[in-house]
Amino acid sequence: MSKSWKRLTLDLMTGVRFYTDNEEFLGDRKLEKEPLYSIQAHAIYTIGRGIWGAVDFTYYGGGETTIDGGDIGEPQENTRVGGTLVFPVNRYNSIKIHGSTGATARLGADFDSIGVFWQTRFGGGL
Repeated sequence: MSKSWKRLTLDLMTGVRFYTDNEEFLGDRKLEKEPLYSIQAHAIYTIGRGIWGAVDFTYYGGGETTIDGGDIGEPQENTRVGGTLVFPVNRYNSIKIHGSTGATARLGADFDSIGVFWQTRFGGGL
């Protein structure tokens, strides 16, 4: 869901990832993983002429894993923070620069990421 106030947009998304059982984990063992839930929040500010920036926050929780019904670890619980800047090239293309870092990591991946992306817009209304 999103709500805009002039140049500022607040954006909120939720998600869930489901996993299938691995009946042949390390031979004949059964690996199971519970769903992993996420929530993302973005504060997006339009600077002008197609340039915008955002501050991003993500929370992940759940995903407890078992082998043959035995608990092998606690559920994952992580938070990430990041930022995004977008610069237009022309009406249909832009360059996006994004970075994020792990703010907290109780269990699961704790990593930093950066990226530069080429985006292309297409469809009606352009």
